[in-house]
Amino acid sequence: MENFVNYQQEIIRPIANFPPSLWGDLFSSYRIDTQVSESYAKEIEELKEKARNMIFDSEKKSKEKLVLIDMIERLGLSYHFENEIQAYLELIFNGYFKLEYEEKDLFITALEFRLLRQHGFDASS
Repeated sequence: MENFVNYQQEIIRPIANFPPSLWGDLFSSYRIDTQVSESYAKEIEELKEKARNMIFDSEKKSKEKLVLIDMIERLGLSYHFENEIQAYLELIFNGYFKLEYEEKDLFITALEFRLLRQHGFDASS
């Protein structure tokens, strides 16, 4: 046991000698303007509300809504719209929104099944 303790004490690592940064302290001294930050937050909330409205927009076709939901999920923003996406997929699953025959192609059918299955619906093939 003493050999192990002595072995650990003998390890000496060289000190890294990194050159100074080209940027200096530019990023560490950066101050966030609260007014600009608040305007960005307000704009983000407006865009979120606009996207929510797009999901339940009655003028949009179901095909476009499915593609929109897929894009939102691929962008990693679906956590903002979980309730809306779940509600719309429930409507599709329960048959409230039947896609028109001419509207359904292989891509839309596959997308519909994938989205339903990803969200826990038992969509049979």
